[in-house]
Amino acid sequence: MSRLISKINKTNKWDFLFILFSIFMLLPFFYATQYALPYADDFWMAGTVKKSSDILLVASVKEAANFYISRGGSFLPFFLEFFLLGFTKISFFPCLHFILASIFIFFFVSIYLFIKSFSKRFQLEKIQFLLLFFILLVGMNTTSPDQAFYAAVCVISYEFFFAATLLSLSCFINYTMTNSKKSYVGAVLWGIIGSNMHSFAAILNLIFFAYFLYFYIINKRINPQILALFIIVFITALIVCLAPGNFARHGGDTLESMHFAKVFITTARIIIKYAYDLFENSFLVFCGACLFFFSLFIENPAKKKLFINPILLALFFIVLCYLFVFPICLGYSGEHSLPNRSRFLLDFIMAFSFFTFVIYVSIWLQNKYNTNTVLSKEKIPLIILLFTIFFSIELQNIGLKNLYSIKCVKEIANGNLKEVFESGKKVLLAIKDSPDDDVIVYGEKKYSSILFEIGLKEGEEYSTFWVNSFIADYYGKKSVTYISN
Repeated sequence: MSRLISKINKTNKWDFLFILFSIFMLLPFFYATQYALPYADDFWMAGTVKKSSDILLVASVKEAANFYISRGGSFLPFFLEFFLLGFTKISFFPCLHFILASIFIFFFVSIYLFIKSFSKRFQLEKIQFLLLFFILLVGMNTTSPDQAFYAAVCVISYEFFFAATLLSLSCFINYTMTNSKKSYVGAVLWGIIGSNMHSFAAILNLIFFAYFLYFYIINKRINPQILALFIIVFITALIVCLAPGNFARHGGDTLESMHFAKVFITTARIIIKYAYDLFENSFLVFCGACLFFFSLFIENPAKKKLFINPILLALFFIVLCYLFVFPICLGYSGEHSLPNRSRFLLDFIMAFSFFTFVIYVSIWLQNKYNTNTVLSKEKIPLIILLFTIFFSIELQNIGLKNLYSIKCVKEIANGNLKEVFESGKKVLLAIKDSPDDDVIVYGEKKYSSILFEIGLKEGEEYSTFWVNSFIADYYGKKSVTYISN
């Protein structure tokens, strides 16, 4: 406790302010996890291991292995989904909410640790909490977090493995600074875990290979540790990408997704579309301008020469975003949009990429023109005024009511989140307690911009719809017909 108090006392007042802003932004979303409802895949996975005669661990391994061979192409994500959701048989909603809340904390701790390591590596400690706050401001307010935080299967397979990827990169950055064996082992282990998802495997392979080349160009020698790290992550990615389940899936209901030329073009369109949307409908431009300005006044005691041209860095970040999207687009038959769970993470990746590029350009210009910018106290009021005007214009353009942080607070305050949860829970309990095999259940439709819906299709013709079927099967029914009051 004394160490914590000591750290707080040493924290710069502006840093402390941005830490508080970040916490207050995240708290409503964390609070909302108690109102999350299960989705169709949650029922299917929980029900599959529930019916198994094996113990939970063995049943989860068997089902994940079957998925790796026959459908999904990944083992570890599906194992975690089956295993964690298997605990819901103890008490469905408390277990579900505990899983979501735990991964929520893990997700944002990993972001903080990554930004902390990144800032230390590139001597950006003075703006690390500003950078963190801006990434959260953009990432949390552009795309609905409904799938990202409140749909268990999505949370486990995306947020958890994205967090593992960030922890691998954090350990890797620490290793490049300290040559610590502990950091290296952490980079390897978390890298293996993160590489079990196609998109994150692409990110890790790109970064590790890029650093391997960078090290070779600068030092004129091969770094065997970095090469070994890249090979390990690359082999893990191959195991995932060459899984029989990938080819079984593409050979069946998504044959069209194997048309690489179409997917290649569609991925580029998605990147351009979502980048434009971020520039137009988020605080990306304002945050970037602030970071560019404040970066001008960061002292670089090492005075290191910057070898990478900003254009090359921009291309690197474009490729990074592209490689994240391409596997998802390939799996969804080259559709022209991403599910919210993917786009939500893409917002974070794009925001970090843009902010890093802006900071680099600012420092690169200082180095190129050998300037040593000093901010005088007399200019501070004028600068604050200009940025306040800029922020007001951005806020007017985006609209305060369109921010998901505000929407979440509003739906908590007016009780809508609780009503949505109670309405969904009531429907599920009615299905569970019905004496009929072919259940007809009535419920009131409640909508939320934050929570993810159960997914029941309304109408008699949808009684065997896949979502309705999964829920019926979980509760031991033949079919479920949902009719809205």
